[in-house]
Amino acid sequence: MGVAKTDLVPMYATIDAVNSFLLILILTKKAPEGAKVKN
Repeated sequence: MGVAKTDLVPMYATIDAVNSFLLILILTKKAPEGAKVKN
């Protein structure tokens, strides 16, 4: 049980990092488009 938990921690950390990266990617893609529309 303890081994399984320690194995899952890096997996969740990786998923969290990927989600954060995708969120930043989406926001940075939307930001320039929004600026273009305003101009």
